[in-house]
Amino acid sequence: MYMAADNNLGDNGYLTSDIREMMTGSKMIASNDRLYVFYSKRSAPRIYQVVQGDTIRRYTFTDDTHSSDPATLRKALEWMIRDAQDTNEYGLVLWGHSTGWEISNTLASSRRRAYGAESNGSITTWMNIPDVAKALEGLPPLLFILADCCIFQCVETAYELRNNVDYIIGSPAEIPNAGASYSTVIPAFYNHTATFYQVITENYNTDYHGHLPLSVIKTSKMEHLAQATHAAMTTFVTPCEYQEASGLIYYYNKNMIDMNDFIRSNASEEVYQTWKKQFDEVVIYKQFAARWMTDSSQPHVDFNDFTATEEKYGGVSMFVYQQPKTSFLKKINETINQMSWYQDARLSDFDW
Repeated sequence: MYMAADNNLGDNGYLTSDIREMMTGSKMIASNDRLYVFYSKRSAPRIYQVVQGDTIRRYTFTDDTHSSDPATLRKALEWMIRDAQDTNEYGLVLWGHSTGWEISNTLASSRRRAYGAESNGSITTWMNIPDVAKALEGLPPLLFILADCCIFQCVETAYELRNNVDYIIGSPAEIPNAGASYSTVIPAFYNHTATFYQVITENYNTDYHGHLPLSVIKTSKMEHLAQATHAAMTTFVTPCEYQEASGLIYYYNKNMIDMNDFIRSNASEEVYQTWKKQFDEVVIYKQFAARWMTDSSQPHVDFNDFTATEEKYGGVSMFVYQQPKTSFLKKINETINQMSWYQDARLSDFDW
């Protein structure tokens, strides 16, 4: 578990409460199952092992180590894998803040995206998703990543990580700061059935009574989805034109459109059904929510803009090229071409 807590989540007690939940959950796993927690909270990061309701400090990093540095993620995972050398399967929880696939090349900026959020005065640094993928390269493949952070479940992020992990579990939307209830989610990590990901997802949503949109991506067929998406879009996208997305489900900003809703609303029924077969091989499980919970009094989504239904809902967002009404959205349009999904889905064919 990688807990990037040098931010308001760590300062406001969510780190402490979640570790207590992990201690409770650890009592329900076998003695030979390993549970490690890396966290950083305004001090030198450290790794703890959680064992039968107790925590044992195992490793302390130097004071100049930063949780937003991909090298730190790499070092933490290498240490855990080495310590658990008799383990056959590995899972990773990414805990903290996320802004989907958003990317920035300016390291000194408060807008370095898209996972982590380490606050230091007026500057907040992040990991870009391609950097996360590079940090995982060469390590034993992960069975799953659980993204306990906002709007992580977008096709661009999953595509970037597809060679590093078999399953990605997360939400395309904002989630409450409290995140997962680890007292129930931890035991699900060690469920060795073929549908373990469904147990994790259901346990995650227990405290929210199903009011969070969640999904599971199986990464092995993602290249096929990129090809199918390009083929479907050639039937309705006119190059150089902004897309009309009013009325479609969106999750954070209006460029993060529900992927299924976008294709379904624009393609012919025959084209949509052909594409949907490939989509269903990638998004293998999902939980629908017509509205979702956040901790913000001003959530990014105006639920008057669309009506979510199970038929429209796909549980994964996708960048859609639209007229930028703010400098933020202009930047999104300009940086999508740095993502592997952009290249392999051949979005440049549409002048996106």
